[in-house]
Amino acid sequence: MEDSSLGVMDKTAFAAYRSLRQIADEYKLDVDPPRIVFVGETSTGKSMLVQNFLGFPCTFTNDGIATRCPVAYQLRYNPDALTRRVVKPEGVTTKELAKHIGLHMKKVEVESQFSTVPYEVEIESNTYPDMEILDVPGLVAGQGDPNVRDAVEKITEFYVRNPKFVIVLLVDANQELANYYGGRTVADLCTGALNKGSKLPPRLDYKDHMCTIQTKFDMFTRNNLNGSRANRGISERLASQSDTYFVSMIPDARVMGDESFKSNEQYMSDLPRLEEEYVNQWIREINLKANKAPSFYEEFNRRYRSLIGINVVRQHIQKRWLKAFYQAAPVLNATLGQQLIHANQKYEAALNEYKLADPALIRKSYLVYLADFQKTLGQYAAYKAEIDYFFPTQKYGSTYAEIENGYRNWPRCQQLVWRAHLTDTQLKVNANIDDVDGQNLIDTLDSKCVGASQFSRLHKLFAYMVLSHKPEELTRDEIVSYETHLYGGSSTCPNTEKLIRDVLFRRMRHTFAIGIPWFTQMHTYLLDKFREDVTRHLLSQTQHAHLAKHTAFLSLVELDYHREVRTMLSKAVEAVRHARLSCSSYIQYDITAWIKRLTFRIPSEIQHGFYAQVLPNVFVKNITSTTNRSSGQTDLYREATIGEIFASIKKPSLLDFISGSDSYLTSKRDSNTGSHHDSARKTAQEIYEVTCGRLVNDIVSHFNSNVAIKVVHFNEAKSFSPRSIANQLSHATDIDIARMANLELEKILTALDYWKQQISDLTETSVLLDGLAQQLVGENTNNDMKPDDLKEYAKKSAQISVDLLDSQRQRIIKSLNRSLLADSESQADSNDPKNMIDDTNEEVNEDRFLLRTADRMTSETFLRNIYQVHDRKDVRACLLEGDDLEQDINEPRFKSSVSSNMNEADGTLQEPEVRSTYRNTDLGKDRNIGNVLESCQTCKN
Repeated sequence: MEDSSLGVMDKTAFAAYRSLRQIADEYKLDVDPPRIVFVGETSTGKSMLVQNFLGFPCTFTNDGIATRCPVAYQLRYNPDALTRRVVKPEGVTTKELAKHIGLHMKKVEVESQFSTVPYEVEIESNTYPDMEILDVPGLVAGQGDPNVRDAVEKITEFYVRNPKFVIVLLVDANQELANYYGGRTVADLCTGALNKGSKLPPRLDYKDHMCTIQTKFDMFTRNNLNGSRANRGISERLASQSDTYFVSMIPDARVMGDESFKSNEQYMSDLPRLEEEYVNQWIREINLKANKAPSFYEEFNRRYRSLIGINVVRQHIQKRWLKAFYQAAPVLNATLGQQLIHANQKYEAALNEYKLADPALIRKSYLVYLADFQKTLGQYAAYKAEIDYFFPTQKYGSTYAEIENGYRNWPRCQQLVWRAHLTDTQLKVNANIDDVDGQNLIDTLDSKCVGASQFSRLHKLFAYMVLSHKPEELTRDEIVSYETHLYGGSSTCPNTEKLIRDVLFRRMRHTFAIGIPWFTQMHTYLLDKFREDVTRHLLSQTQHAHLAKHTAFLSLVELDYHREVRTMLSKAVEAVRHARLSCSSYIQYDITAWIKRLTFRIPSEIQHGFYAQVLPNVFVKNITSTTNRSSGQTDLYREATIGEIFASIKKPSLLDFISGSDSYLTSKRDSNTGSHHDSARKTAQEIYEVTCGRLVNDIVSHFNSNVAIKVVHFNEAKSFSPRSIANQLSHATDIDIARMANLELEKILTALDYWKQQISDLTETSVLLDGLAQQLVGENTNNDMKPDDLKEYAKKSAQISVDLLDSQRQRIIKSLNRSLLADSESQADSNDPKNMIDDTNEEVNEDRFLLRTADRMTSETFLRNIYQVHDRKDVRACLLEGDDLEQDINEPRFKSSVSSNMNEADGTLQEPEVRSTYRNTDLGKDRNIGNVLESCQTCKN
């Protein structure tokens, strides 16, 4: 690059540089242009070289203060600044700057010893070029403090590894080449041979981005008084560091500390001229000695003269910075282009949000979301192929352990204690004991289910818990009390029939009174989980993403869903209450015989694995000839299968079901011992087990018909309801819609202004970088423009982009009916608390409150309070007369069970040991499943 082009190009570069720094600082963007970092050993003259750029003395190290952090000197060209002025830190003069920086270094020393964060100094002048110099603490060589050495090397590594920095390495021109500690350390830090914790990759091409400044050249001149020696010394240093220049510090041995600030400032202004005169005089003197006997010294190599001097060094560092800036310009411009696209997208999003402030559009988007919510929820429950892409089983599927844990941490979890409850862990213990169907149970528990398949699993596990629960045995006192004399007749004999009826009623209450509320709560939790998954999915879609901030509307949708599923659950619970009351109050004594007869009416031809099971020790004649492997003889008989037994039994006639089973209980009892015949005790257990099976089947059927099927068809047309959210949206006024949407127009307008300004700044900077790139490649476009003309062109381009954005905004403003939002009087009247309360309808009051609640936390608290009231009512709605939610807690046998499992240290309930001999194929045998456990051990407040 020729110097003649620098005058034009550097002004363009400086304009682009200023714009880049401005937008990088203001918008926190990663578009920092290249910068210069001064590195080197201590006492190599870094501070003096910095002062040569500043033009005034600014040395704080003379007072014994060590450099504890980098100092970033930002030089700003200001044509109106006739004198040098410190812009940052504010209120500090050039004379006070050194002392101010020294105080900051002391503060860093006290707080953290060292810091990589630079202390920023900004100075402007009409004599400055636009550039930034970063001066880091000097590297410590020799036997210095190892902690200080390590800290300084960390700081140096932080910057020399960064490709955005041009490295200016300062070395003493009088130092032996073998002792270049600073140069070796910088090389090791850049290449990774010395690693101090930098996260940046090694900078193997660091030499291409580094120049070396040989300082204290005035001492070099005094040590090299002939041309041969001077030429050799310079040549060796150029060979060691190719891009090398030389600069004197104070050629006349002036002591800066002994002079006034004003005198020093003038001296530094004169220093380039004084140094030039000094070097020229030195060259003349050594040239006089050349070619004279007896030594015949060389003349000074004229090529080296252009490498020496303060002005030469300053210009070269500036050129290196310009070169780095030009090289980085395409990448910076590409980054600006990406950010410009991002800013336009953000502006478009804010503009779209502004456009959606139209109540008509808001109403339409609400109705579309509501329709999509109902449709998607039904498809989610049915888990149709149309939506499985959005709800993959690996992400949305849940094992029973996950469902159990989610329920315990659910804010609406009710603290219920049910004696038949089994946790996931207990169920798996039972499964491991069961050698027949245990693996099926484990597979059911560990399956990742989505949608209504969660209901199916819950139903199976509920049946397992009920049918595997072993009811307590009655004491003699309880038996005597239940056999109330003179009940239903005049006999004084013990009433065994009444005993059986009341024992069954009691056992059914103990088994189901809390089990049904738990079963209902689990359905409520699963339904709430469906809603959360569907809502999260819809709000992640572009079409509905803007509704995420519409708290009032989303709260109304949630409440409307809650009311609908609560109605479904209420119908199921009501039906279950009737079924339980029927099974418990009226005892069908011949129910087992009736079921057995019904079973025998099933033809054995049905191909089912049940009928193929072999009955041990039951034999039939062998029709086919089979040979016994052990004896070698033909077996006349073989073990029978269940199907063959069925085939040999005569099918019962329909009249058998009408006449009954003649299995009514006898009233015989040993009056001396109070003991009943085994047949009576066996019959009570038999009736209980079969009745449990019937009731479980009824419970599952009612929940399937009233809940599971209804949710699967949630998107189908519902009967008209004046309180439905769809009807409310259709009849709401535009003002109500606007309030529900919580239109924060001020925030939207602020966002529009912010992104518009960023687009303007990015456009202006991008045009400047384009102009710089075109000058570099010699294109004609804008090449004939002067720097001032290019800057003006960049500003006009930015203004054009702003005008286009404003025109889009104005079109939307004209299309909106602002009178609706400006009607403050109507709004104030509607917000009056008196108008928000309607004592005649609780749901209306709830809806009105949510309509005017834009705060998410307030809405969530309000909904949680509603749910708590409803959940308590719904749980109690599951109970029959005489039921108590705390029946299992208050049961003496349960208390002893719980106390035996209490942790004495903290009083927490420990999971009891679970033992079971239960097998799925034999529900009639005795079994010991385990103790009662809380179904909800932790209830989130």
